[in-house]
This record gives sequence, structure tokens and C-alpha cells, in this order.
Amino acid sequence: MTLLPLTPDQLLSTTRAVRKRLDFDRSVPDELIRECVDLAMQSPSGSNNMTMQFVVVRDAAKRAAIGEIYRQCYGIYSQLDGVYIGSIDKGGEAANAQQQRSTTSADFLGDRMGDAPALVIACT
Repeated sequence: MTLLPLTPDQLLSTTRAVRKRLDFDRSVPDELIRECVDLAMQSPSGSNNMTMQFVVVRDAAKRAAIGEIYRQCYGIYSQLDGVYIGSIDKGGEAANAQQQRSTTSADFLGDRMGDAPALVIACT
């Protein structure tokens, strides 16, 4: 793992959503997925109860089926006025513009979830 010389503040203040920059055609090595899961397991949990397990889905047909379910559920969510990210007024032109960028990014992922080279699903 390559470590960058970032302070915690730098790390937390520079990370942005990258949904629209995902490369759906590039495979992800198993070792990288393991490393990401290991890092995710370092997050706090209630009562330090680390019972989380993960399923990694690589089969194209299964990813497509999961992606279709996600797309359908996201479609329902996107119709919920006042709940859906795109329907919330943030109270200012700049804030609303930022909200719209987040919305189009989330919509993009809603449409493309099943195209990812691997899906990592957390199970409890």
C-alpha cells in the first residue's frame, strides 16, 4: 500500500465523490479489494461488535442483476419529493448548484451500478 503524506484533516477535507470517474472496464485485483475491506473494518462499530461479513460479486450476470435491482430501487427513491437528494432546496444558489452536481453523480451511479467490475456487499 502506498501511503501519502497527508494529515487527517487533509485526508478528510480533500476526498470527494468520484462516481463519474469510475473505470467500469478496468478489473480490480482481489488483493486491493481485501485491502479496502480491511481498512473499512477499522471504522468504529457499536460495542466493538465486528460481525460484518462481505460478499464480493464478480460474475457479470449477477452484477447486472444486482445493478438492475439497485436501479429500480433508486428510481423509486428518486420520486420521493423532500427525501431524494435532487428535490431538497439547500437554501442558496451555490448550495443548490452543488446539490445538483451531487444529484447527477448519484443518478449516474444508480444507472451504472451493475457495470462495476466487482461489487462488495456488506452483510450483518
